[in-house]
Amino acid sequence: MNKTRCRKISFLLILAMLFVRFASDCVFAAQYVEISAMAKSGSIGNNFFSDDMPVFDIRFAGDAGEYHVNYRAVNSNEEEVWSLSESILIGSAGELTKEVAINKKYYGKMKLRVSVTDGTSTSAAEIPYTLSNITSDIPNNKRMGVSTHISRGRGTPDANFELISRAGIGNIRGEDFYWSSVEKEKNKYALTPNQKKILQKIDETNIDYMFLCDSGNPLYKGKAEDPDIAPPSTPEGYHALENYISKLLELTDGKIKSVEVWNEYHNSDFSGGYNKNPQVHANLHRYIYNGVQSYNQKYNQDVSAVGFAEDWWGFGVTTAVNDCLKELNGEKYFDYVSLHPYAEDFSKPFETDAQVKNLLSKADELLVVNGYSKNIPRIFSELGWDDYSLSYDQEKKAAYTVRAHAYAQANDLADIVYNYAFTDYLEYLETSPVQAGFGIVESYDSSRVEVPYLGKPVYVALSYWNNLMADNTFVKSIETDIENSYCYLFKDRYDRDIIMYGMLNDGETATRYMNLGVDYVTMADMYGNEQSKKSNDKIYKLNFTDKPSYIVGNMNGYKIEENYVPVEEHIAEQKGENKVEISGRLGTKSGAYTVRIYAKDRSHSDLSTLQNANNKDVLLYFDQGVTDKNGYYNKEFNISAKTDTYKVLIYSKLLDKEITPAPTLSFISYEDLAKAVNQLNGFASSNDLAGFTDCVNNNMQALGINIIDDDGIEIAFNDVKKKPMGESDLNKSKELFARANIISELNHGRIADIFDYTECFETSAKDVNKYVRIQPALRTGITARIANKGIKDTDEFISYLRKATFLELAANPNGIENVIDALKDFSDIVSINPDKYGTDEFKEILNSVCGNSYGTIDEFVKAFKAVKISEPTYSGGGSSGGGGSSSGGGASVTVENSNLTQPSKEIGVDVFVDLDDVIWARNAIVTLCDMGVLNGKGGLNFCPNDLVLREEFTKMVVLAFLSDYADGEIQFEDVDKNEWYYPYILKAKGAEVINGYSDTFFGIGDSITREDLCKLVYNAYIKINGENSVKSELPFEDAGDIAEYARDAVEFMWLNNVVNGVDKTHFAPKAYATRAEAAKIIYGMLNLR
Repeated sequence: MNKTRCRKISFLLILAMLFVRFASDCVFAAQYVEISAMAKSGSIGNNFFSDDMPVFDIRFAGDAGEYHVNYRAVNSNEEEVWSLSESILIGSAGELTKEVAINKKYYGKMKLRVSVTDGTSTSAAEIPYTLSNITSDIPNNKRMGVSTHISRGRGTPDANFELISRAGIGNIRGEDFYWSSVEKEKNKYALTPNQKKILQKIDETNIDYMFLCDSGNPLYKGKAEDPDIAPPSTPEGYHALENYISKLLELTDGKIKSVEVWNEYHNSDFSGGYNKNPQVHANLHRYIYNGVQSYNQKYNQDVSAVGFAEDWWGFGVTTAVNDCLKELNGEKYFDYVSLHPYAEDFSKPFETDAQVKNLLSKADELLVVNGYSKNIPRIFSELGWDDYSLSYDQEKKAAYTVRAHAYAQANDLADIVYNYAFTDYLEYLETSPVQAGFGIVESYDSSRVEVPYLGKPVYVALSYWNNLMADNTFVKSIETDIENSYCYLFKDRYDRDIIMYGMLNDGETATRYMNLGVDYVTMADMYGNEQSKKSNDKIYKLNFTDKPSYIVGNMNGYKIEENYVPVEEHIAEQKGENKVEISGRLGTKSGAYTVRIYAKDRSHSDLSTLQNANNKDVLLYFDQGVTDKNGYYNKEFNISAKTDTYKVLIYSKLLDKEITPAPTLSFISYEDLAKAVNQLNGFASSNDLAGFTDCVNNNMQALGINIIDDDGIEIAFNDVKKKPMGESDLNKSKELFARANIISELNHGRIADIFDYTECFETSAKDVNKYVRIQPALRTGITARIANKGIKDTDEFISYLRKATFLELAANPNGIENVIDALKDFSDIVSINPDKYGTDEFKEILNSVCGNSYGTIDEFVKAFKAVKISEPTYSGGGSSGGGGSSSGGGASVTVENSNLTQPSKEIGVDVFVDLDDVIWARNAIVTLCDMGVLNGKGGLNFCPNDLVLREEFTKMVVLAFLSDYADGEIQFEDVDKNEWYYPYILKAKGAEVINGYSDTFFGIGDSITREDLCKLVYNAYIKINGENSVKSELPFEDAGDIAEYARDAVEFMWLNNVVNGVDKTHFAPKAYATRAEAAKIIYGMLNLR
């Protein structure tokens, strides 16, 4: 017994060390029985999503005998939420494993307590686990991390690395990029000392590195006009950024895991000295994204591009992001969106550890998120940071500035932060869980992943900054009888909390830059409890960017003043040659307004009198109107003006003010367009590329060009030489230069998917789009084939595109019929005449050559013509074609079943002429055709090696097993009730044997995989025979690739010799099944009796 006890103690010490090393394994010991646990379905360790049931394998190791076990699940408040008692018997082997499922869901941090007793001694174990209230449907499985903001002196690397290390996981954000620090070196890139120090620490700590790329913000150095700080808004400047990012990723040897793009704008209308126009920022995203993708493709990496899309202190999604990114196609160029809600200043210098501890213990005063400051100490507590003890470098007095970034994978902090800090905020954005403080939330709920206007996964950061912007002023003027009140709790029009600002003393003025969709404001204490105002009502004015709001000061009854202006955008657009349309909203009721558009560099002071005819040179347009009863206006009018950008000045009589900032009108004079087009046609006809280039650069706006480099201009030049431009067709001009720019980008390898730009070539490449719509997976392969080819014009581009499409389709045919169709559509470039071959011979040759990658059309044709058709070899089994072989026979488990329709054992005459190469399936095919389960595909051909579609196999299974079942109900949007397959899918659904890819999508027209085929026929089989518990360990090396839902089917059918692998060591579950395989498997299942 003493030796046994020593053995157990040693084993326990090892297990205890493993517990510290691996959070997913929890081991405890008692006198007679050792208890250990391992999560069966946890996402990371003992963490479960809301659509999981927490399931553990509990292992009991000890002396043989009978024991009584109690299981109790308790929450963080020690409240029991689930319990179970049972008796167990440990056999002579000395151990027993029990699967325990906690079938009552209680979200949060939990503990499963297990106690086992033999009546005299008791052993116990405690297994911590977390059940998140978000699902496991993760659209993008990215790295998780806490990222610290160390740029511009906001803390030291050592201090920030320490904070990340305390969290256990994370990534650190690097310093900013400035034009002056890179471009002057002209591509002689080198790492800065700070970057080198970060990389050294990364090597020591294994922490991921996120690089912040500034576009250059003059604010930081105090000179808005300084050209050294910001890159020029030219192709040269954009390419410099792109090259820098790509080179930096190479220099850091894969240690940078994400690049955050700092947009450098500070309000939604891009006004002020610190801003560039929206197109610049869309272009910035594009080129930095291209730099990241170029590196990823070259080195097979997965670096993420992160777009910083907000207005510093608020939620600017509905304004800046929409304007800058969506409307200008910038949203294509980043993987994540970054939103930064404001938090109270956390960047104060601390003298001693005691001061750090004191400030952190008052986290509810320092960190205010969405009006839920009371939850922050709970987050600290859940993280195990109750003592708030941090070492501190007194010499540098570092400011612990932490920015928490969210990626997409669950961990044990997900539900903590989700429940405690951001619930209402997430409901407002209708998006995924985010992270706050030092906590991390790494999961997405698929039903909440869409951000308004953007459709991107959201990446949220929390910043501790001390910056106060003077752009707009919010004045707090409250009577002294309200003490210790938090400044304001902002709400939207649906009475949902947006964000709460920090403590202000009475009579104090807070200067903040804000851009919130706020309708009114209330007073609240530090815990978010609304306060009543005891004195007389007063009006409080909030200046939120260009949307002034007037709020009545009665804190108990919210009332909006009549001249309140809802947050609505004012839009001015050119609709035709001289036609302009403006629209927007001015208040909440009908009111008069005036519209003025002045000539460039002109204003009201330049007018002598409105009746003077010469005033047309000053005032391009003047009119007045009345809004509708809800304050909306819409006006169309004609103007005559030069090509330029104009301000549209709108004065509201109801508001007694001019709307600011004024909407802008980008206007193109068709006279200027025609003049530029005539010049370009002349330069092209005289083969003058230099003149053509200068003309384009001097008439960018008149030609409708946003951005183009010299290579793109040369491509447009070659196009115009072949076909002159139409002098008054603006849309054709835009299309010409946009397409030329895209081809230039493609030539430089900066486009990952050419089909993101189909609007530029859709009409001239219809045959290409046909196959890409059928097989979207072809897109990136086609793009890779035509990238970096030095394409000279559109005709050559279309030629490359068509050839690449055929070659990529031949390499990935997804059914030989697709290649046959493509040979007809691309007959002008692929010199193969199907009429020279018999149908079966032609298909056999294509089966031989397709599935391989060819560099040119000539290589494909040469391989096709080199194939020699040999006589079939007859044997009892063999290749099934198209991804597998099957054989029947051998020993089988006998299952009594009087309901199955038995096939004939012998068929006298073969009815098909093309079964010689599937001898192993001949009897199954002929028998099932004799029963009416299968049909041929025309004449005497069965086409055994053709792939089976999902709807075709559903029909086979219904006819073989389920003809007596009632119809069910379906919601599949791709199932047409007028098609032949409709009654069979109804019946299969009524028998509850089929599922689609989702509740609304069946997958009509898709080939069925080997694992799905097994699952469907097995479902039909057990519907008649009942569940079968026979299991077997599969001998295939790829058995782990079999989907969990299909494993029982494959195991049963393999054990009963109904299905084999494609060879001795591989089952190929994802390969598509052929008609011969389908017949063989149905026949085999019918014979299990």
